[in-house]
Amino acid sequence: MRSITCLSLVALLSLGAASARAGEVVASTTPDEGAALGLDANLGFATAYIFRGLNVFQEEGQMDANMLFAPGITWAIGDTGLTVGYLGSFQLTGHNIGAVIDAGLGAEQDLYVTWERELTPELTFGAALTAYLYPGADPDVCGARDPLYLEPAASLSYATFVDVGLWIGYFWGVQDKPAIRGISYLYVNPSLSKSVPLGGPVALDVKLAYGFKLFQEGNDGMSNVHDLLLAARLPISLGDRYTITPGLATAWTNIEGGDFGDGLAVVGGLDFSASF
Repeated sequence: MRSITCLSLVALLSLGAASARAGEVVASTTPDEGAALGLDANLGFATAYIFRGLNVFQEEGQMDANMLFAPGITWAIGDTGLTVGYLGSFQLTGHNIGAVIDAGLGAEQDLYVTWERELTPELTFGAALTAYLYPGADPDVCGARDPLYLEPAASLSYATFVDVGLWIGYFWGVQDKPAIRGISYLYVNPSLSKSVPLGGPVALDVKLAYGFKLFQEGNDGMSNVHDLLLAARLPISLGDRYTITPGLATAWTNIEGGDFGDGLAVVGGLDFSASF
């Protein structure tokens, strides 16, 4: 099994994420279009940090429950279709917090800009650029000081009875070091999602997604090439401005040399958001 040390595994589990934090379940970074200023602030908590099938904060295996705290803020710029945002990912529990930071995985700081354009009433095109920063990484462990990754991406979504999405991005290590540049990959992520009103201020959002990575150095012997996600969220509106969203997801990724069950993970989360 070839190791993936300094791999930035970004994104909250979000069904409506504006960036390639492409999401998956626990917190939504999509700003409220009805807000006067277009600002949306989020505080996300999760029992683990699962991104693209992999438990980022794990110590012994995929089912490790080392908690995630993810603060974020986004700004939708008028009617331009542009959104800029910040999202952090911090480990709260576990005995390996320092080791994860040293390896260029913890204390993650993300900056992103996205743009969306409605091509037809059903079809929407999106583009995004995300920068992933790890200011606390130890260069002796991670291979570079202040590792930085950039991910340009494009997406299409088609709104029908079940919403169909396709997201494609290229995760690129900026520093020309084997542990950084060497783990760059193309990521393809088709998905199906559905939002069902449950009455009053409550809705049910469900998402099913598959992800595939094509690594720069090839996929032979690599773990985390394939991933699956089944996620559900229950956004509850508290008036016009505030939302609380519990969520639950199960994820899987291939673990080279292991059994199918070794790649399974389950995560629960709670998100608090306010729009201004």
